[in-house]
Amino acid sequence: MDTVIQQLELKYAKFLRQRERDNALYSFEPAYEYLTIIETQPVIKEIIEHDRVETAQKWREVAQQNLPHEDLERVINKINRSSLSYYYAEIHRDVYVPRNKYKNSVRPLTQTEIIGGTKLFREKFVSFMYSIGVFILKFFRKVDNKELDAVSALAKIEYTFTQKKYETYMEKIHAMLIPRLLEICTKPKEIATVATLKDKIVISEKKGIYQSGNEQAVYSIGKRTKRFKLIKYLLSKDDCKLSELQETTKQSDSVVMNSVPEINRLFRKNTGLTHDLILHNDTSGYFLNKQDFDIVLEQ
Repeated sequence: MDTVIQQLELKYAKFLRQRERDNALYSFEPAYEYLTIIETQPVIKEIIEHDRVETAQKWREVAQQNLPHEDLERVINKINRSSLSYYYAEIHRDVYVPRNKYKNSVRPLTQTEIIGGTKLFREKFVSFMYSIGVFILKFFRKVDNKELDAVSALAKIEYTFTQKKYETYMEKIHAMLIPRLLEICTKPKEIATVATLKDKIVISEKKGIYQSGNEQAVYSIGKRTKRFKLIKYLLSKDDCKLSELQETTKQSDSVVMNSVPEINRLFRKNTGLTHDLILHNDTSGYFLNKQDFDIVLEQ
């Protein structure tokens, strides 16, 4: 964990150097690299997930008070300003997701696919400036219009990232995350007397996916669906590249990439468990969460 903290510190320092030099456009890549470290560390993801659950509980408690709309909005904003998961969700949506789509896609994506839920800043201005550059480029050599379209979308997102709010978001994430990681590093290690028992997860072609002993809380997913086929395929492998899942499910890379977080959301919602069923990192690809679950197939 000490090494992870050092990596985060280095990426954040690189991000700040670009901002301080007024090279905000070039701060996008170190921000993406910072988030990539987080996405590959289950301990950090667990910290963020725990914060998300606590924040959601605070929202529910405030909502039950029947406050006037303005007071409710003010209190919710106050809760968000102290929430690691809130800031991380904003940066994750506007930096990691579009950059990761562009990086891992085996085909040029459309602007709509890359931009996703990002709210672009001064889009008409950026489109105009980029179109001038494209016109000049096409004058000198032949170019791939689809690839240019994808690059244009990423350029708009990078320009959107130059807004001051993203610098604040990165500062908040770093300031809240590092102390929590240091606390884990400095916490005295307890001597384990018994092996940690994992939650047993049953993947049933008849009933769906549920925790053993709690069949009422089930993620009902049909065995003929492509999502079930994806999960069952992962069960037979230690890790799996995106291209394998495309071939297995006969779906595009963007559909597969979007289906994984949706599977995790529905799995957590219906089973009441806090860990994701499917994990992902840039090195190993996609794999079932066997570090937290003992997963079995019931046919």
